[in-house]
Amino acid sequence: MILWARGRASLAATAMLAAGTTLAQPNIQTIIQRSLEAPKADWSASPQYSYQETDREHGKSKTYNVQMIEGSPYQVLVSVDGQPLTPDEQQKEQEKQEHTIAKRKSESPDERARRIEDYDKDRKRDHAMLLELTEAFDFKLMGETQLAGRDVYLIQATPRPD
Repeated sequence: MILWARGRASLAATAMLAAGTTLAQPNIQTIIQRSLEAPKADWSASPQYSYQETDREHGKSKTYNVQMIEGSPYQVLVSVDGQPLTPDEQQKEQEKQEHTIAKRKSESPDERARRIEDYDKDRKRDHAMLLELTEAFDFKLMGETQLAGRDVYLIQATPRPD
């Protein structure tokens, strides 16, 4: 079962409703279409912003501050499993960041173009994968519920046989 927002969606299957208003229940195609519009706007704006990202894998989490450096993102590790880095670890992260900045500033125009092209290629691949996901499943609206105090849609996604 997938939880889907009644408002703006995120890349995650769970998205929250920004306002607590009751809306007429749209059809499933409308919900899916709206869910594609928000990431498109977010992705086009994301190169202009810094943000924080938490990756979870094998029961561990790592949180990063992500910022653009010379046309592509750079991740600075800030915590592991919710615990801030020690001063020594922070110093190592700072040194890695300074090294990366210096390296990117000294790139040739061709090297910089290749790095930025790789970043753009990854972004386009991720967007295409999201579009394919919506084509790979048949969606059925199962109802509404609350999650973390927000109204969300319950959507069943069944893989298409083709």
